[in-house]
Amino acid sequence: MDLPMIISIEGADGTGKSSVARFLSGRLEEKGYEVLLLREPGSTGFGERVRSLLLHDESLSLGVRTELFLYLAARAQLIEEWIKPAIRQGKIIVLDRYVDSTLVYQGMVGGLGVEKVLQVMVDFFGAYFPHLTIVLDSNVDMVMRRLENKDKVESKGREFLEQVIQAYRDLVEIFPERMVLVDSNKNLNLVCDEVWKIVKERL
Repeated sequence: MDLPMIISIEGADGTGKSSVARFLSGRLEEKGYEVLLLREPGSTGFGERVRSLLLHDESLSLGVRTELFLYLAARAQLIEEWIKPAIRQGKIIVLDRYVDSTLVYQGMVGGLGVEKVLQVMVDFFGAYFPHLTIVLDSNVDMVMRRLENKDKVESKGREFLEQVIQAYRDLVEIFPERMVLVDSNKNLNLVCDEVWKIVKERL
C-alpha cells in the first residue's frame, strides 16, 4: 500500500481498541513512519463536545437518527481539521473507531440499515474511507468483565453488546477486502503482535 494510509481499529467497547491503536501508532513511529493517532468521536474541539453529549450526558435521550447526524458532523470536522492535512503530508492515520462504528451502531444495531447509512457516508466521506480496518473480536463475557466506569453506550447491557459483536462479524463478511477480524480474548501483547503482522503486510 502506498502512503498515505488510513487504518481504523474497531470492535465493541471493552475489546481493547484504544490500547491497540496506541500500540500501532507507536510501532509505526518506531519504524520511521509519520503517524497521526485520532479517536472518534473526538480529536477536535467540536468532536469532543459531541462525544460528551453522546456518551456522558445522562440528561439526554437521543433518537438513532439524531445520533447518526451528530457522529457524522463530528467526523466531517475531524476530516477537515486533521485527516485531509495528514493525507497531503503523506502520513499514516490510525483511528480509534471510524466509519464502521456508524455502520454497526446506527446502521445495523440501531436499525437504520447498512445500505442507507453507507450511502450517506460514501456521498460525503467516500474519499476518506479506511484502507484497512482491524476488528477486535471478543466474547461478551470477556467484554463485560473489562468494562469499568461505563458510559451511556456501554451501559446498555449484555444483549446490546452481543448484537454489536455479531454486527461487526457480519460487517467483516460484507467488506472482507479491507476488514480483518482479530481475536482479542487473548493477552494484549499477543493481540498487538497479530495486528502488527497484518498491518506490516499491507504497508
